[in-house]
Amino acid sequence: MKRASILFGLVVAAMAMAQDTAYDLAWKTADGDTAEYTFNAELIFGEMKFSVIGKNREKTISVAKDGTYKVESTQYGVTLKSEDGDQDVPDSETTTLAMSADRVILKYNANDEADFNSLRLGNLNTIKKPAKPVKVGDKWSSDIASVVKGVPAVKADYEVLALEKIGAWETLKIKVSSREVESEEKATSTGTVWIDVVSGRPAKEVFSMKNVPFAMSPVPININYTSERKK
Repeated sequence: MKRASILFGLVVAAMAMAQDTAYDLAWKTADGDTAEYTFNAELIFGEMKFSVIGKNREKTISVAKDGTYKVESTQYGVTLKSEDGDQDVPDSETTTLAMSADRVILKYNANDEADFNSLRLGNLNTIKKPAKPVKVGDKWSSDIASVVKGVPAVKADYEVLALEKIGAWETLKIKVSSREVESEEKATSTGTVWIDVVSGRPAKEVFSMKNVPFAMSPVPININYTSERKK
């Protein structure tokens, strides 16, 4: 019984130490590293809803000495689900993102007008690297300036809720609340992101986005989005 009590005490102490450990949230993967995700996006157009489910493959194609990096992303195995039935969707073309050392998008493909909506969604769901390492209980705010004329800036608030295991990855569970500050739609996003403390990659994301732009709709829509890393 005494040994069990000692062991329990050691476990509690180890857990407390883990909760007090601070992490910088930097992207630490190397050239050629890959990650595979599943995703489910529910798109809401007024009274009409449909879902898009599939897989996403990410590959780090370069990491510079200054901390900037580039990532390629390809969606595949995608299915569109609606009241009219299921429809397979062709694999997407590869998207290339250039990222700053603090995890902000510098370039989305060619940064041309065709990518504006995707860039706006990306900015809304960005976890900008804090100025100093963070631990459970810490909060910080960030301004995410647009790198492209016509794409609104974003104000985001973050809070580290817990240290949690998601699949094979030890992660920081981070609450996110962001909103556009210079747009007619005033698009917003709230949710939770679990970031791998080793690599800096997300292990899981859950977002609820309101009044966001969408290429197939003349008016803003709402999106509920979940993504989880599988390998």
